[in-house]
Amino acid sequence: MKNDLNHDFALLATLLAGAWLYLAIDLATLSMGLDGTVYAGIARLLAAGDGSFWYLPYFDAAVTSFHDHPPLGVWLQGQWFALWGNAFWVENLWCALLILCVIALTASLWRTIDNSHRVWWPVMILLLMPVATRALKNNTLESLVAILALVAVWLAWLGRSRGWANLLVGTVCFIAALVKGPAAVFPLAAPGLLALIVDRSLTKACKNSALALAAFTALALALWASPAAESIARYFEGQIFASLRGERLIDHGRLYQLGQLAVQLGIAGALGLMAWVSTRSFSMRRESLAMMAIGLCGSLPLLISPRQYNHYLLPSLPFFAISIALLVRPRLPAWPTPVIWCFAALLLTLGSARFIWHFGSLGKDANELQSTLHIADFAHSAGSETAYYCRPEPVQQAYLLRHHGMRSRVAAHKDWVVCAADTDLPGWEARELLPDGMAIWQRTRQSAK
Repeated sequence: MKNDLNHDFALLATLLAGAWLYLAIDLATLSMGLDGTVYAGIARLLAAGDGSFWYLPYFDAAVTSFHDHPPLGVWLQGQWFALWGNAFWVENLWCALLILCVIALTASLWRTIDNSHRVWWPVMILLLMPVATRALKNNTLESLVAILALVAVWLAWLGRSRGWANLLVGTVCFIAALVKGPAAVFPLAAPGLLALIVDRSLTKACKNSALALAAFTALALALWASPAAESIARYFEGQIFASLRGERLIDHGRLYQLGQLAVQLGIAGALGLMAWVSTRSFSMRRESLAMMAIGLCGSLPLLISPRQYNHYLLPSLPFFAISIALLVRPRLPAWPTPVIWCFAALLLTLGSARFIWHFGSLGKDANELQSTLHIADFAHSAGSETAYYCRPEPVQQAYLLRHHGMRSRVAAHKDWVVCAADTDLPGWEARELLPDGMAIWQRTRQSAK
C-alpha cells in the first residue's frame, strides 16, 4: 500500500510539474487577459484606498463605480495587493495560488467520493481541458467560483449524513454569488442531486435542498434589506438584465458556448476512452452520474444569456473531470517510482528555467504594454493625471491603470488625445506613433487659435 501511495504521489508531482512547465511563461510575464487586467487594476486602486467594497473604482475616470460584477472577488484581490504591493507579478502569484487551490480541492473531493489515492487521474483530466488552464492563468473570477463550488459540493456530500452541512452549502453559494452573481449558485442543486442519484431518496433530496435553499435565501434577503441593495441593483440592471436583453457586447453566442462545452467534454471523454482501452473495464457508478449532473447544472444554465465566453465554463469542469475519472481508471506502464520522481524533477527544473528566463518580459501584449508607457510619460509631461482617448480602447486603458496607476476617459483633452494612427482628425496632428498602431495626437497651433 505504501509503495502504491508513493507511486501515485510521484505521478501527481509529475503532472503538477508538467502544468508548471506549460504555465511558466504566462505566470512570468506582464500580459494577461482583459478581464484579469481590469480586476488587477481595480485591486490596485482598492489597495491604495480608492473606492469601497460595494462601490469599486474603475479604470474609466468617467465611471463613478464598477458594477459589472458583485464586489467580493475583486475586493479580495485588493487585499492581496495591499499585502504584496503593485509589482507586475502580484496578480500572477494570486493566479498560482488559486490554481493550487482548485487542484487540491478537486483531489480532495475525489478522495472523499472514491477513497482512492489516484488523485492524479481526475486532476489530469481537468488540466487537459483547454478552458481550465486558460481561465486559471488569466485571473478570472471563475477561478474563485470554482474553489467555492468545490467546497460547496464537498459540504453537500457531507450533508448526506449530517443535515447541518447543507446549511453551509447555502452559505458558501451565497458567498460565491457575491463573486460572480447567479451563475455561481449552481451548487445549490448538489444536495438534492446527491440524495436523488446516489442515495435514491426523494425525501432526503427535498430536506437537504430545503436546508441549503433556506440558508441562501435568508442571507440574500438580509443583503437586499441592507444599504448594499443599491449596488446589487446596479449590477443586475447593468449586467444581468442588460445581457439578457442583448444590450451588452456579444462577442460569442450560445452556439459558441455549446461548442466549447462539447470540446471540453470531448477531451475528457477521449481520455476516458483511452483509459478503457488500457483496461477494457469500467463501472457505471451513481456517484459519477451525480458529478456529471452537477457539472451540467454549472454549464447549461449559462445558455440563458446570449452573451458567452468560454471561461464561464471553468467552475463546472472539475465535476466533469471527477465524473469521467469515476467511470474508468487507466492502467499505466509499470514505471519505477524513482524514475517518475526523476522525470518530475526534470519538468520542474525546465519549468523554473522557463519562468526565470521570461520573468518580467512583456509577453503576448508587448505592443500594448509599450504603448501605455509612452502614454503615461506623455500625460505626466503634460501635467495630466488622466489619459484621454477619442474612442474606447479597453485593453490599453486597463493596462494603463494596472501598470502605471493612470485612469483614462473617452473625451478630447484641450491639447491632446490618444487615437488610432490612421484616424482622420482635422485640426490635430499625430505627435507620437505608438507600437500598437495608436498615436498621441495634439491640436495644431492654428486649430488651437
